[in-house]
Order: sequence, then C-alpha cells, then structure tokens
Amino acid sequence: MKEATISKETLSIKDNPISTEDVTEVNELFENLSKNANVLYNFVLAYTDYINTKRDYGTNEKLSMMEAHVLTDIADNPGITVTELSRTWDRTTSAISQTVRKLIKKDLIYRVNSKEDAKIFLLYPSEKAKAFSIAHKKYDNINIVETNKHLLKKFTVQDLCIFHDIMDEYTKLLKENKHK
Repeated sequence: MKEATISKETLSIKDNPISTEDVTEVNELFENLSKNANVLYNFVLAYTDYINTKRDYGTNEKLSMMEAHVLTDIADNPGITVTELSRTWDRTTSAISQTVRKLIKKDLIYRVNSKEDAKIFLLYPSEKAKAFSIAHKKYDNINIVETNKHLLKKFTVQDLCIFHDIMDEYTKLLKENKHK
C-alpha cells in the first residue's frame, strides 16, 4: 500500500477538478487524492469486519459489537423501545428489530406490550443480559485502554484528540450527505 500523503496545494484546490477535460490531470489528481481516501476506506472495511465479528465478552455468549451495545442499552434502560434504540444508533427500526429478535432468541431480553399503545413493545433485560452488560463494559474498558496505550506509543494525546475531532466531523458530513 502506498503511503498516504497529500500536499496543501491538492487540499486547497479552488477549481472543480471534475470539470477538467485533461485525462492526464484527472488521473494525477485521482492518484494523489485516493492515497488518503484509501487509508480511510481500508480503516472502514477493517473496522466493519471488527464490529461484525462475534466475540465472547466474558460470559461465554458470543455477540457482535452492535448486538452487545444494543443489549447494554437495553440493560441500562429497561423499558426502552426499538424506536428509541433506532434513534440512538441511527439505524432503521427494521435493522434494530432484527438485532432485538436475535437477542430475544438467546433469552437475553424480552418484550412487553405497552399499556398505552399495544403496537409498542418495551424491551427488558434478563438476568443473563444484566451480567453480560457488566462483562461487556469491562471488556470495552480494557480494550479501549489497551488500544489507546498502543496508539500513544506512536502518537500524542493531542494527536488522538484531533483524530477523534476529525472522525466526529467526518461522521457529521456523512450523515448530512445521507439525508440529502
């Protein structure tokens, strides 16, 4: 993989690079811009694999990261609804419902009809889910600390803060584009 580098000149392009008819110019610009873009693409692909991998968080129950976090949200907020979870995770109610069904099948949560509206289901954790939630939090605490220790061998605390700020801003851009 090529090292990601980009010049200030490339970043500060005033003209629309797409409007050029010069194929050589388009190819050169693409090569320069895609070096950095590929770093991001590779990160997203690797992280997607990571979050979708089912793992044991310390209870012999294997869940994906999304399942673990949704379950923890339910354990921390008994009576939460699929709609509330979908807002929290910026996912469709259908996607969250699929996750909820998996958790119900594993006897980690159960649902109760709302007394106000029979169409609404309130989600509650089983005792097994409460234990999982604590184990998951411990696992994540250790994982986050170890990851930061590793990154701090190469980067400063300020670098990591800037990275998180950039990721936050990039996420906002992606969400803005998603809703256009």
